[in-house]
Amino acid sequence: MLITVKDCICGHGKTLGMVKQIKEMYKKNANEVFLYITPYLEQCHDVAGTEPIDGDEYKRPKRDKHNAVIYNPSDKNLGCMYFKHPNNNNSLGAKQEGLKTLMSNKDHIVSTHNLFLNMKLDTLQNADQYTLIIDECLDVFDKYALLPEKEVKKLLKLNILHLQEDGISLSFNRKKFGDMCNLSDGEDAVADTRYEELAVLCDNNQILLVNGSVLLWEFSAEILKKFKKVFILSYLFEGREMSVYLKKHKLEYEIVKEGKKGSDIAHLVEVLDDSKLNSIGSGYFDLSISRTRTNRPKRYEPNINDFKGDEVKYKASVKRYESYLNSVNISELQAHEVNDTLRKNLHSVFTTRWKAKANDRYFTCLSENKSLVGGKNYHNNWLGYSTKAVNSFSDTHHVAFLMNVFIQPYIKQVCDGTDFVVDEDLVSLSHLVQFVFRSALRKGEAIKVYIPSSRMRELFKDYLRGVYE
Repeated sequence: MLITVKDCICGHGKTLGMVKQIKEMYKKNANEVFLYITPYLEQCHDVAGTEPIDGDEYKRPKRDKHNAVIYNPSDKNLGCMYFKHPNNNNSLGAKQEGLKTLMSNKDHIVSTHNLFLNMKLDTLQNADQYTLIIDECLDVFDKYALLPEKEVKKLLKLNILHLQEDGISLSFNRKKFGDMCNLSDGEDAVADTRYEELAVLCDNNQILLVNGSVLLWEFSAEILKKFKKVFILSYLFEGREMSVYLKKHKLEYEIVKEGKKGSDIAHLVEVLDDSKLNSIGSGYFDLSISRTRTNRPKRYEPNINDFKGDEVKYKASVKRYESYLNSVNISELQAHEVNDTLRKNLHSVFTTRWKAKANDRYFTCLSENKSLVGGKNYHNNWLGYSTKAVNSFSDTHHVAFLMNVFIQPYIKQVCDGTDFVVDEDLVSLSHLVQFVFRSALRKGEAIKVYIPSSRMRELFKDYLRGVYE
């Protein structure tokens, strides 16, 4: 199996380039079949040359009076090759089964990341004949939250869960579990219990142990190995979790870089340089998730004038406030102060300094803080910092990145247990660059960016200077 990473700057036209390459491959060999994976259903339709039914929450493709899917072929899509969308019109009522049927029939297929990540090995009919295209990196790691940490520790202590030789992958001891349940050797004690899914995932080497009690789900590497060829469309790939994943499983890949570099677009980007507005992020760890996370809304000291003379309600409010002060820790109070400053700074930058209109600005911060930081004026302009393949802000020229991103601790532990080194700064930069490129920059238009974290700002400036080329 050959894995090729097309590492091209956002807005370069990676998808259109891949569409053209697929057509050329198919023209040379009509026996070629393709499975094209994109983050969202909207992109599935864009690639396939189909349109979703108006108002359909499942975004199923439009059909003609004969119930055939309507294709609109063009140079920008694969409509001429009749790519199929998996559906749940089968005995199991599951898209997984629909995907399995399409692969059995050797149809060209377009589907979402989510469906692909939930594929089972028995779904992969004829996979060795398919070329797999992964548009944007997959989320190959995720926390497995079905068991609390206390229960994980108990299963480890009982040796029902135990570490494999690599020191991080877990196995599920079915025999030990059966002995504890007093079942005979011929019975599967795990079947129809709350541990069945966990046991199956452990059998497939998809559960990792981090920090001694946290379970981490991992996409099965065996699925990728089944395909004839794999293309991954990305940017700054070595800063992506998927590059860590491929290295961990010793899956070799080649990176093909095309198009412009960071230094080529530097003249289009104005990074706000204001010592007062940037002082909130002057420290190395300032504006990191741990420094901005709050567990509950901030309470303010009651003012008797707000109670219109009702002393009973006022005293009750004072009591609740005192209880809040006694229970809240210093770090949480500091996080509230930081977020309050970010709210003021965001208003100062967007409205006072840049005079950016409501439809010409967007920002990011920790998701649970978006209303607190965005307030009533800007919370609708929020976008998640790790958002990919979204072009709804491509006409926007004012961007605020109010975070200091570090590699996820559980991913770092996965890396620490291997013999390769991950560039943590590149991981952080890749998130920032992808976020900034949701803007009009992807169309070659000038933008303004506010990055109060000194660490993230310097990484971005290095990128624009060509350090990461």
